[in-house]
Amino acid sequence: MANQQQSMVDYVKDWLRSLMTLHRGHWEAARQYDKVNFRLGIIATITAAVSGTAVFSQLSEKTGEETTYIWIRIIIGVFVIASAIIVAIQTFYRSSELATRHKTAAVKYGQLRRELEEHLDLGLDKLKDREGFLTSFRINWNAVDEEAPPVPARFYKKAKAETDQRRT
Repeated sequence: MANQQQSMVDYVKDWLRSLMTLHRGHWEAARQYDKVNFRLGIIATITAAVSGTAVFSQLSEKTGEETTYIWIRIIIGVFVIASAIIVAIQTFYRSSELATRHKTAAVKYGQLRRELEEHLDLGLDKLKDREGFLTSFRINWNAVDEEAPPVPARFYKKAKAETDQRRT
């Protein structure tokens, strides 16, 4: 019985390590997607501002005189196109939405992790309905997995390495 109890504790500790990895991986993914969104937003704002300012300066030029050089018009065109491309990337990449989804997943995995830590600290052997707890916990975990976006491999590997390092 004691050997079976230790086996179950080891099994639950493996769950805990997995939850720690997922929790950290989702937070890291959310941080990175927030950074991407911010950077794309800054670049889009700058290129739009430069191209808009340049267009307005062109409008103030006298139309009868050819005082504006062709290369200035080309640069303005490049900024307008660059601005449109960056806004399109930001729209289709959906980094803000991805960041939000990863934050939500990280919070939910964190809640599961803390619940499991609490039960481990209190002692699984003291639970009246250990089987029921594990079944219920697994169902809750599955529900979080279904809603959560996949953790990109680079973030998962980093989180796993941190979790494994912490364990030793």
